[in-house]
Amino acid sequence: MRARALARWQKCLLAYCVLLLPMLTGLQRVLGRVPKQGIELLLGGLLITAFASQPVFSNTLRALGSRSTFAVCAILALVIGVDAAHLHTRWLYPLAGWEMFTSPMGRQPDPQQFRYTAHYADGSAHRLVPGGMISDAVVSGLDGEAKQTLSAFDERPGDARAKAAAESALRGFASMQERAEPGKDITSVEVRRCRMPVRPPYVPDCRPLAEISTP
Repeated sequence: MRARALARWQKCLLAYCVLLLPMLTGLQRVLGRVPKQGIELLLGGLLITAFASQPVFSNTLRALGSRSTFAVCAILALVIGVDAAHLHTRWLYPLAGWEMFTSPMGRQPDPQQFRYTAHYADGSAHRLVPGGMISDAVVSGLDGEAKQTLSAFDERPGDARAKAAAESALRGFASMQERAEPGKDITSVEVRRCRMPVRPPYVPDCRPLAEISTP
């Protein structure tokens, strides 16, 4: 009875939420591409209907006239249709490549992360975040450079230049940390390469990459 008392735009939003929530759990993985596209189109249709029937917007569209109403709804329908069709062409940019439920799942590799551990002279060990004592911008910049350097060493462990570059980077990180914490000497820095799963149970899979002693 309560659902019947709702306005059309409210019913559309309710149906949108009821359909969307199961999809956010990953339920759509068992569906084929065409059913997924159908879900996207249905969700888009519900949003357009809710938009067009909501009193404030409907009154505005009515004041603009039938042509303007058709144009607005047509543009929204075009965006949703292109999203579902996935027409990968530069001519439709930025409408190309948008994917909600039809994107392949489980085919993309899990993100990789390098984790650093500083071992101190007093016997303690703590995670090291290069540049963390300065700012997030420095952390981001150093992380990008370190990934390139350490990935090159990981791919070519026998390459003397790659090894020297990796060791130099790790010693640099240790030096930065020691300057931020006077009196806390770092004896070595360990780095591990971790695969960060994007699905449960979200447990990182880490393996040792290198450990260097600091002077």
